[in-house]
Amino acid sequence: MSKKYPNRPKSGSPGRASSAAQHKESAEVAVGVLRPVAETNPLERIAGEYLPGTDPIAARRTVTRTERFNGPIPHPDIFRKYGDVIPDAPERILRVFEADSQHVREITKSALVAQRADNRRIHWMAFCLIAGGYAMSALFAYLNKDVLAGIVLSTTIVGTVVGFLQQRSSAEAGDDEPKGKSGEE
Repeated sequence: MSKKYPNRPKSGSPGRASSAAQHKESAEVAVGVLRPVAETNPLERIAGEYLPGTDPIAARRTVTRTERFNGPIPHPDIFRKYGDVIPDAPERILRVFEADSQHVREITKSALVAQRADNRRIHWMAFCLIAGGYAMSALFAYLNKDVLAGIVLSTTIVGTVVGFLQQRSSAEAGDDEPKGKSGEE
């Protein structure tokens, strides 16, 4: 107990510490820098001990810094910290990144090769169907089946034009695969 104020616990006791000390400790933990405002009057100091809200005001300054990083590997500072935890971690991360990049390039290249082979097969099949339609039309015309020759020729031409226009419209829309080819409608 304090000699001057018998009902008030000492500032070092587990009861109530002085409010200035509480503010200083909490502000230093939260911010790190504290500059209390100087008291001008001893009555203010006494009032601060007994009246709530009259404690000395502490000046605080908070600085916030935000960084953003976007990339396939971690930020260079974080990357270095991995090396502090596991000595060869940065090299291992780079090896994994390089292997993944190589795999992505190989998959992309094999997909392009397969697409090229598929396109070549589609073009040859279309050529065969169109040539067969013209040949059948010529055969029917030779056999004096003019109506049948006209029907085969017109359906061949209409089918060719429609296929060409569908391919063009799907390419303009950004669709690499025509509808119905993969079984999805």
